[in-house]
Amino acid sequence: MSVRISHALLIEREDGYIALECKQAERVAPVDFRGLRALPSLLDKPLLLGLVVSQDRVNVGPLPADERLWSVPAPALLAGA
Repeated sequence: MSVRISHALLIEREDGYIALECKQAERVAPVDFRGLRALPSLLDKPLLLGLVVSQDRVNVGPLPADERLWSVPAPALLAGA
């Protein structure tokens, strides 16, 4: 049995929100974007960008159906830190 652990962060800007969902998964699957896809209906401003951050170095970039949702490997996101 595989346990999937995640944590979320929502950043509010004047023009909308940026959402980060951090996954402990080695690979990102479409189901990992379920929460980010549902988020716009709950917000009072647009979702500008949604990121799923994980250890996945293969499935990187925007989702084909939504340019606002991206998969990003954690090392790439933290490289400038």
